[in-house]
Amino acid sequence: MKYYTLLFIVFLAFFSCQSKEDSTEIDPDAIPELVIVDSLVIDRLTLPNLLDVKPDHSEFLFYDWKTSEFLIISKSGEILITADLAKDGKNSMDAGYFLAAKFGVDDEVLVHTVSGIYTYDSEFNLKNKKKNDFELSTRTIGGSKAFETIGNYLFTFSVEEMDRQTLMEADYYSIAYPFITIRDMDDFVIINRDTIPEESKMAKDPGFYMSMEPTVKLHEGKLFMLYPYSPEIYVYDIPSLKLIDSWSLTLGENFKEAEPSETKDPTAYISIMKASPYVDFVFSNDYMLAAYKNGIPTDELAKITMENIGSEESGAIIRKFRFNNNYQVYKGRKLLWEGDWGVRLSSFRDLIFASYKPGEDPNAVEKDVQTLYFYELK
Repeated sequence: MKYYTLLFIVFLAFFSCQSKEDSTEIDPDAIPELVIVDSLVIDRLTLPNLLDVKPDHSEFLFYDWKTSEFLIISKSGEILITADLAKDGKNSMDAGYFLAAKFGVDDEVLVHTVSGIYTYDSEFNLKNKKKNDFELSTRTIGGSKAFETIGNYLFTFSVEEMDRQTLMEADYYSIAYPFITIRDMDDFVIINRDTIPEESKMAKDPGFYMSMEPTVKLHEGKLFMLYPYSPEIYVYDIPSLKLIDSWSLTLGENFKEAEPSETKDPTAYISIMKASPYVDFVFSNDYMLAAYKNGIPTDELAKITMENIGSEESGAIIRKFRFNNNYQVYKGRKLLWEGDWGVRLSSFRDLIFASYKPGEDPNAVEKDVQTLYFYELK
């Protein structure tokens, strides 16, 4: 009898320890605050779009869609140079729009258009142009995540031009090709490439997804990736692209999983809005911040059709459910907090920013100068 009593006590003790280890309760003091640490004031009537920041945060690359100008601005807010690269001339990018623009090495700026990659010096004098022999797998104009400079390497989520037609005819688009590519920065020749991880949503449930290009971050010498419709972090060695680690993010009650489209038709753009894409992640001090959008409820999504897409009615529905993000704060792999700060944050490299403070209406008043606020988790 004593033997069975002892076993029962050990049994209770074991599960008591297990419940403590598996507890999801978080000490409120362990949750960091979102803090404004700096700002950038630009003497301009309209706020241009931030495209990139140098790793040391000394200069910022912007684009003004109203004036078609690229701008390089110092951390003090001084506009160092502006250039209209869409117009004809010796420095033209030979296109009316671009897919991505990034700082490169030696103060260079790389602009990727449908026709090629244009390399400029710090005053936007054209140094080199190379006709595209690959195509970014993206639906974004002017800020695609499928093109990222990482030290002496160029990351692209792309398809070689000679493979494009074969890929488009493939049954399972998401797993049919090694989209993940590391290129040499000088000549953009492929160093290594890989397929989407087999653990990902796109591999387990293959098909056509409206957006697949991951957010990529260089952190502690490794390349971290997060796909919009696959809630896992993947960690690669660079430039070998050897997958060295991965883990799943913690999914809250607001997260809605995506389903691939069976056909590549325009209605997929509407149906995918019921899902929750991860739109960003960034490391800040000892924490990781991830952001995903809410899915639009089925009854509201039914009000958006191919006939009224782009109208004020459909736009109001999209803004209501998709403008603000759900944020998650992690310490290591542990979720500390999830919620909404009342501000739409973005990030480039390790810089977190927004054009307004939490709780403010960004369009409340017309401003004579434009301000970007820089945030950290502390």
